[in-house]
Amino acid sequence: MISLPSNFKALTIDMYAFGVDNNYTFTTFYYRDENGVFHEYKTRDAVREREEVTVVSVGEEVNGFRRVEYSNGKIGFQTAEGKLISYKFNIASDFNACGLAMVGLNEGVTWINSEFKKLTSKGNWTMMEDEFSSLPLEVDDFVAGLSSVEVGRMTRIKAFFIDQKGKRMEFFHSASGSTVNFEGKFSNGSSFEESGYKITSEGVYFACGQFLTFEEVVKLPQMDAILSTLNAGLGQEKMGKSLHLEKIAEQKKK
Repeated sequence: MISLPSNFKALTIDMYAFGVDNNYTFTTFYYRDENGVFHEYKTRDAVREREEVTVVSVGEEVNGFRRVEYSNGKIGFQTAEGKLISYKFNIASDFNACGLAMVGLNEGVTWINSEFKKLTSKGNWTMMEDEFSSLPLEVDDFVAGLSSVEVGRMTRIKAFFIDQKGKRMEFFHSASGSTVNFEGKFSNGSSFEESGYKITSEGVYFACGQFLTFEEVVKLPQMDAILSTLNAGLGQEKMGKSLHLEKIAEQKKK
């Protein structure tokens, strides 16, 4: 059994590596460590348990829980009161300060909360025993207070965000007076920038819960400061219809 770190910053399942033979199922996961490096972790699960499963090791208490490794390679948890939560997970992190832990199962990866409910691909929470709820493909650590959750299959991969309470994030668009659910198409680096924004083809989402179109951004009194911040994170990458915010600003000045 490979020794895993107690915490990691992202967790992904490789659906194409999933396989099965007469006795075992095989799954490959990838986790990102604190240095940003991805590691591969392969699991092998017996289709039918034939041997007694015993505790191999119990970790240090972190945020009210100890991570427990079992002889079959799976991971569970022990509460601060000493109650053992049965082995369930192929791969799992410690619980974080928000009361959430990243876990991997054969059908996907997800966040679980301290009540051991899992986050589904629709952004709601359900009991671990609910086998009919689909799971995300990737979950990322919190950046600017939000975690990116990627869902879907093949080329139809999208993302949404949850806040530190585990609630699916809605963004308010003051011009229309309505809320906007972020569900952007997958792109490399789907998390928010550290400074608290996310650029999409529709406009700019801010981690504080606000959404602005590009035209609205350049009309703000503090537009120059915002442009400087956004363009610093944007680099040479283009947005939307091949327009940078700075180009929109130039057109506005004319």
